[in-house]
Amino acid sequence: MPIDSILSGKSLPLLAVLKGTPLSAYELCIKSSLSRSTLYYILNKLSNYGIIGEKDGKYFLVERYRLFYEFAKEFYELQNSIKAGEFCKDPAVIWSGVGGIYSVNKGIQGKRCWKLSPNWT
Repeated sequence: MPIDSILSGKSLPLLAVLKGTPLSAYELCIKSSLSRSTLYYILNKLSNYGIIGEKDGKYFLVERYRLFYEFAKEFYELQNSIKAGEFCKDPAVIWSGVGGIYSVNKGIQGKRCWKLSPNWT
């Protein structure tokens, strides 16, 4: 199993959203910001390695590979923190996911400013 290809590229957004509850392909497309064709390509690849299972049309991360989810989640949290620092001075990330981040920072005259990042994937 090539770990470097599994924990990089388009596999990461999918791994980052496969937490516990099985999700349909439609839900995975929305949550991972992947196109349908890319999603099925990655699902097929990860299923062949035994990382992802499918039951009743819903996909799930095999429990043995839960650390892949943890890695992908941490990766996006770090990436989004770095991105927030690029457009906000002293940002506080209040929500972070595959598709972007919400952050808050001190604005002019101490006012709080909410910002929504663009899609970073």
